[in-house]
Amino acid sequence: PGVNVYSGVQRNFTAGQQYDASGFGISQGTSVSSPMVAGAAAVIRQLWPQFSPAQVKSALMNSAADTLLPAPGGLTGVMAGGNGVLDLAAAATTPAVITPASLSLGAVVPGTAFSRSFQLTVRNAGTATDTFTFSSAAVSGSAVLGVRFNPSSLTIAAGASAAVSITVDVPATAGGIVEGRIEVRSQSVSRVLRVPYWGNFMVPLVNLTGVVNAASFTSGSRRIAPGGLISIFGAQLATNTAAASFLPLPTALTGVRVLINNVEAPLLFVSPNQINAQVPYEVANDSRSEEHTSELQSHLNL
Repeated sequence: PGVNVYSGVQRNFTAGQQYDASGFGISQGTSVSSPMVAGAAAVIRQLWPQFSPAQVKSALMNSAADTLLPAPGGLTGVMAGGNGVLDLAAAATTPAVITPASLSLGAVVPGTAFSRSFQLTVRNAGTATDTFTFSSAAVSGSAVLGVRFNPSSLTIAAGASAAVSITVDVPATAGGIVEGRIEVRSQSVSRVLRVPYWGNFMVPLVNLTGVVNAASFTSGSRRIAPGGLISIFGAQLATNTAAASFLPLPTALTGVRVLINNVEAPLLFVSPNQINAQVPYEVANDSRSEEHTSELQSHLNL
């Protein structure tokens, strides 16, 4: 949950935030979504006190409802919408918990054949023996990949656990983002649990004169200094568009980080073609930060 969360609000201070005379209202953001998820986790802990934190996470995450609309700008996929909308009723009746609850393929250089195996542990949370089958569903627009399961199904007694090996193969020609979900289907109750996966097979490309002063868009000698703001122009710089909404500025936005002389730069904005960042003050004693733009670019890592 993060948008249009209907919950209790204060009704004592009319000029304060989140005021409503009824004591209830609609809010959004992490200030309300975080406690909603924490409360949901407490319910799962009460139902299954023996669950580990990872299993509580799975109950909430892998049972989420796939009802999200595209984010602003038409963005879809795992990074834009996570695994869906929290559904506490579904989590409270989950047929199984799965660890890990998500899979990361990491960042891989395009043109490199990729094959990696993961192990998912499935615990039967029901009261009777159940059989679980496995399949894979790629997100629309995902780069090509193959997913193999060994075994193709697991029959697990109530309260017991078993493991399945999942091998992900991405051909050397792949480029872009690989994303989708492993679907774990309970045969007893006809429920599907979803485990998201994501991998980055893109290489950021910075234009030859793509690092410029963010105010003047000029480049050259001594145009960029520690503490100053820079804009980086290029292609495949990010998979989503995002802007910082709090201080201090974050050093990561939608999975993007910028390192200047091996120091993480605070980020204001990221998009596929532009990044706005602040040159870290820590590089103040490094003469490279005050030389020509080409010098800075040689020490810039995305």
